[in-house]
Amino acid sequence: MARPRKPEDPGRWPTACARCRGHYQLVARWPDGSICGYCYQAAKRTVGICACGHQGVLPGLAEGRPSCRRCSGVRLNVDCTGCGDEAELYSGGRCQRCGLRETAQRLLAHPDTGVIAPQLQAKTKLIPSDVEMTPHRRGTAPRMPIDQQNAVIEKVAHQQTLHPRDRLAAILIIVFAQRAEDVAALTWKQIAISADTVTISLAAMPIDLPPPLDEPVRALAASNYNNQTAAHPNSPWVFRGYRPGMHVAPTHLRARLRAVLAALEARMGTLNELTQTTPIAILAETLGYSPQTLEAHARASGSTFARYVATRLD
Repeated sequence: MARPRKPEDPGRWPTACARCRGHYQLVARWPDGSICGYCYQAAKRTVGICACGHQGVLPGLAEGRPSCRRCSGVRLNVDCTGCGDEAELYSGGRCQRCGLRETAQRLLAHPDTGVIAPQLQAKTKLIPSDVEMTPHRRGTAPRMPIDQQNAVIEKVAHQQTLHPRDRLAAILIIVFAQRAEDVAALTWKQIAISADTVTISLAAMPIDLPPPLDEPVRALAASNYNNQTAAHPNSPWVFRGYRPGMHVAPTHLRARLRAVLAALEARMGTLNELTQTTPIAILAETLGYSPQTLEAHARASGSTFARYVATRLD
């Protein structure tokens, strides 16, 4: 329960909070402005599903809606050092659930040996594993089944009737599990084209695009699509928007692809498959996801990492 707010003090705090517009002590500077202590605490406790599909703490604001740290640009540590879930943190950087479990174990353990006596083991079970302080699980959004994924890949890789822009955007989502926000903001600096190869850098490790996945990239590079001189002089964007100097809006990109795939469902389905077939370290370096996020998807998909096989692109 949030504590009652004290009366505002404009004399002491002349700059209003960017969120509540109240004159309280400001404790953080985030992309949407200076934030007071009350709104800072509320942001850490805001949980749900971001528009990008991430499920967990949503401290930021994007287009007026709560959003995750990646989408909003908010810098905030909400990663529990114990379980790895996102939550408001307490002592030792642990969530309330992990802190409670650690405290119970410490109090029940023998002071000299650190071992919990067998007759006291049952006491630790008084803290149920599903105590609500619920862990904020990622990867619970709907996932496209593998057979449907393969059908979409076949369509976007080979069907020439789709515009090269739509083909490339769909490939980045269904093959490489990229967020629509990241696809929309892709720049030509991230792409290298030669007579023999096309590579794209989504993270630290460049990825080769073998034929026919390279076809839409070459087609876009060779065309003047949406490259109006006045609106987009020397534009860096691969997916240029209709506003001068801006890339296409992610919402517009999703709408364009709706006839081919549902962006979130396709991305989640691809992550489900990739985390079962490819080591986390490789995926993190090539796709731009954090290892913690990929581990969460791997747990959700039941991966054991006992096998190392080629990715679905091989």
